[in-house]
Amino acid sequence: MDEYNQTFVISEAAHWDSQQQFKKTKPIAIKETDIGEGWVRVELAWAVRVWLEGRERLHTLHVACRTCQSRRAPLSFHEKHRPFLVLYTKYTGKRRRGRALECGAGTNECCREPLYISFKELGWDYWIIRPAGYHAYFCKGSCAPISSVTTAESYHYDIIRKYFYTLTEKKPEFKPCCAPTTFSSLQLLYIDSTNTVTQKTLPNMVVESCGCM
Repeated sequence: MDEYNQTFVISEAAHWDSQQQFKKTKPIAIKETDIGEGWVRVELAWAVRVWLEGRERLHTLHVACRTCQSRRAPLSFHEKHRPFLVLYTKYTGKRRRGRALECGAGTNECCREPLYISFKELGWDYWIIRPAGYHAYFCKGSCAPISSVTTAESYHYDIIRKYFYTLTEKKPEFKPCCAPTTFSSLQLLYIDSTNTVTQKTLPNMVVESCGCM
């Protein structure tokens, strides 16, 4: 193997033991690189989202590299070369929510309903390392008939509405259904069939918004 081919394992320290040492760590990311010098970037956005949803305020990351035994290995914890975490946040206090985005008490219109999927309850926690679960959400609620929709949210709406308006023969009322309009991905850290810790991004796992379609 080339001396520059290195594998970094980023883990979160779970807690301290009586000797003030980390007793247990949970892998949250794996990064393979072949660079000889410079910075190595590891994406941890999904882990930070899990932290923000929890109550724990103190988090410690552990960087391990068993392949970095070479004298020229790209790893250093001295002075300006120490690993660091960069977070980009967005202020959402004045952001307007979409119409009936989140379901609430008395909400009958199309909205997004919370739904948490626990991998432990599914019996998958023996092979899925992180996360322990995720917020999937689902869409529910009623939608107005297509003839009463005044503002088209897509070309699809616009064309269908014009089609029904131009029909000379009376047709049954076309009624849209509440369904997901946008999704986001989920990063999974798991043990594959070869007993190897693997990281994979699964698309369209989280419902981000709902609409009448």
